[in-house]
Order: sequence, then structure tokens, then C-alpha cells
Amino acid sequence: MGQSIPRWPMTGRVWHLAELLSFMIERTGASGAAARLDGGDGLLEARARCHGCVSTVACEQFLAEPDPHTPFPAFCPNSAFLQRCLDARQTGGASQLDRR
Repeated sequence: MGQSIPRWPMTGRVWHLAELLSFMIERTGASGAAARLDGGDGLLEARARCHGCVSTVACEQFLAEPDPHTPFPAFCPNSAFLQRCLDARQTGGASQLDRR
């Protein structure tokens, strides 16, 4: 009973990167559109870009900053995706949100 369940080495990293993307989406205000953009494919592609990102430390530092109005960071491979989410949200861009 007292044994811990072994975990795969990458499991922690995968969950951490998913969490960072979620925080980035919330922080930038793109949360409403992110899951719907391109019929959900946009978010799937954003997660894949996150998993290949080499700027995890810079991302963590950016998210630790107190100013929520900081523009998208240049190092983020999802900056264009996040901007598209904001644009779709602000303009009510149903064509972007439902496009597949």
C-alpha cells in the first residue's frame, strides 16, 4: 500500500508545458477563443509548438511578471496563435473560430 506509482520521465514535463500554455492563454486574454479557433485545431497545434519550445525558463519568467498587460513575448512560438485568438475574440470572428 505505501508504494508510489512510478511515472514516465516525460510526464511531468508534458503537464508542465500544458500548464504554461494555459497560463499564457489566460494571461493574454485569449482564453475564450483559444479552444474554438480553427475548430480546436489551433489549440492542438499550439500545444505541439509548446512541447517543442526551448524557452521554458523565459516563459516561466514572463508569466511571473506582475504586469498582465505585457505584450506577447517575442520568444513564444505561439505569439501569432495568441494574437489570432485575441483578434477573433475582439471582432467576433466566427469565421476564424469555426474554420476547419
